Amino acid sequence: MQPPRSSFDAYRDKALGRAPSNPARCRAAGAGLARATLGQLHPDALWATHARAQARLARGSAEPPGEGEASLLELKAELAQRLLGPSCELCFLRCPVDRRAGQVGACGLGPGLRPYQDFVHLGEELELIPTHAVYLAGCNYRCAYCSDWTHVVEPTQHPEASPAALAASVDARRGEGTLSLSFVGGLPDVNLPAILSALVESRASTPLVWNTNLSGTERTHDLLEGLVDAYVADLKYGNEACAQQGSAVKGSLALTQRLLERVANEAYLIVRHLLLPGHLECCTLPALDWLAERLPGARLNLMGQYLAPDQVRGTDWERALDEGDLERARVRGRELGFDLEGPGRVEGRPQVEPAPAAAPAAGFSSEIRIQPDGRLVIENLSSDLSGLLDLGEAEEPRREAGREWRED
Repeated sequence: MQPPRSSFDAYRDKALGRAPSNPARCRAAGAGLARATLGQLHPDALWATHARAQARLARGSAEPPGEGEASLLELKAELAQRLLGPSCELCFLRCPVDRRAGQVGACGLGPGLRPYQDFVHLGEELELIPTHAVYLAGCNYRCAYCSDWTHVVEPTQHPEASPAALAASVDARRGEGTLSLSFVGGLPDVNLPAILSALVESRASTPLVWNTNLSGTERTHDLLEGLVDAYVADLKYGNEACAQQGSAVKGSLALTQRLLERVANEAYLIVRHLLLPGHLECCTLPALDWLAERLPGARLNLMGQYLAPDQVRGTDWERALDEGDLERARVRGRELGFDLEGPGRVEGRPQVEPAPAAAPAAGFSSEIRIQPDGRLVIENLSSDLSGLLDLGEAEEPRREAGREWRED
């Protein structure tokens, strides 16, 4: 079931710098083995050590790393590297490729990190902003209506960024006053090893927000446990047939549902559901019913800004969303007792030391468009462009479909 309201309170304290973030806690907890042995031990021994260190962290009895001792975060980073090969075990597809050797599976990625946007974002859920958003290329799904299609299917068009460069950006953004660090995609799950390597090098204590389709393996989620401060998780469909049609994968819905129940007990959780044209009865309403039964009172963001991207021209996905579907979904959501508004903005600025300025790992892109009903939608809203909201009534900024207007 949904964790108590205190899960948001804990996140808020970390956002404001009153308590250490989960990455900072893992960085400050000793793993119980020498750093020099990390690359030498058998995976079973490493996983057993990880379980003990995790238990100490959960009990609040973790001690700082001693001289030459690995931190829990370093141990997680080593185990994540092991999941890359000889057969990748990061997501449920378990592609028979060794990404350490540069082989690629469904996500199209090798071992490195390929960011394509890095900016201070004001267009996510209110309780998360301003967030340092890092968009990462590559994904294991092929959602027909994906708004980041080219970044998903051609991840190698973006240069790799070193963990040190990303760590410098994380530290600098926290010094600028961001309240959270959001890894977005693509999909962060398939980028976990490189993300952890960057977090090891970072010194900031920024709450970690994991924006995910919840398709990771149990091992991946064992590493995320105790590390993630807030999840933004997609519940895309209400039945397996639509999931296969929309995202070109089999078995994803049951996995998403199972992992939603797991992460709801580990961190602050926001469930997102993008309404798809013609899928109110088969997907949206069943998804809400399932969520009400298994995670009553969940924080839910019902998103009604579907816009058919270029790659779906001439297909069933080119349709527009029925204007009444969003309101019908919201009425049903309220009847079921969901929190559709959330706790609102976290007021205040984190009490942190300013960090030296660092160049972002990648540029950002924003888009302004006018809906057929006259509503103004601003997507990927950065702090530099926040004044555009004064132009008039704007739909709550989100990062859904549409062409890009580059602002590098």
